[in-house]
Amino acid sequence: MLVVDFDGTLIRGNSFPAWIRFVLFRCVKEGELHLFVRLVSLLLQRKVFKILGHVNFKSKIDRLHYPSKWGEEFCSSVLLKERSTIVQKTIIEMSDTVIIVLTAAPSCYAKHIRDVFFLSDRVQVISSRVIDKYKYLNNFSVQKVYELKKLTINSDSLVLFTDHLDDIPLAEYCTSVYLCNPTRNNLEWFESKNLSFHLLEDE
Repeated sequence: MLVVDFDGTLIRGNSFPAWIRFVLFRCVKEGELHLFVRLVSLLLQRKVFKILGHVNFKSKIDRLHYPSKWGEEFCSSVLLKERSTIVQKTIIEMSDTVIIVLTAAPSCYAKHIRDVFFLSDRVQVISSRVIDKYKYLNNFSVQKVYELKKLTINSDSLVLFTDHLDDIPLAEYCTSVYLCNPTRNNLEWFESKNLSFHLLEDE
């Protein structure tokens, strides 16, 4: 079974700021004034007045109501512009097994990753998500291990693809690790933990 991170692994860079930019642009282009005002208000609370932490900000972004096609169109644009070819090629070569995408990205667009990136019903995407009116699950770091354990998967058969030190708890849980296009800092962290890994880097 393959366990795959999204940001920095399947794609280069961080999808969340890209989603904010995408939504702002589409709001202006399509005249979604109410959504534009809501989003700008949240950005001001987060970036200027600093009264929203990152997770609370992401939660509120995830709870906004977007036109139905935007999430899919965003994932398609990211696939064309930011995909990691070496990671995609390696995953395709191993894709005769189930794939679990574990991502901290919000569900408002992460729910479209499977259909845009894989077109397979053997892929499951587990993202950050709204649980109820008051609770938000941030699928980050050790939470990803908890999510895997909920699936009652044998850790002896897990192959991880990641780029980031935040996934070290997950790397320690999985059998095999592919470290994908890491920064020097991330590479040094993995080496400092004496974790065995295969290095994948785009040319």
